[in-house]
Amino acid sequence: MGGSGFSPPPPAAGQPPDVLCERGGDARPICFEVELPETLVRRSTVNRLRTLALTGTEARVVLVGASSAHERQIAEARRLLRRAGLPLEVAAIAPDEETITGADW
Repeated sequence: MGGSGFSPPPPAAGQPPDVLCERGGDARPICFEVELPETLVRRSTVNRLRTLALTGTEARVVLVGASSAHERQIAEARRLLRRAGLPLEVAAIAPDEETITGADW
């Protein structure tokens, strides 16, 4: 949201949330950042993830790509995030193939 080159989401985007997660007051909120592997390197994406981490939100990255490339994409995303100082959990999905990789969290 708010990235250059992309139109803004509709006013009701995310309302109500796609997934309602009841949590106690002591639990940190979780945000799932869904990205194509090639967009994870955008400065705006990294800055958004860093902001989430600074506000106490537990950010997790979910990549969208072909299942045959999941392992490589996850490893590369973890490497890029570590270099940016963001050791976040990463998983990958292939919606057309109904496949999720690395989502043991």
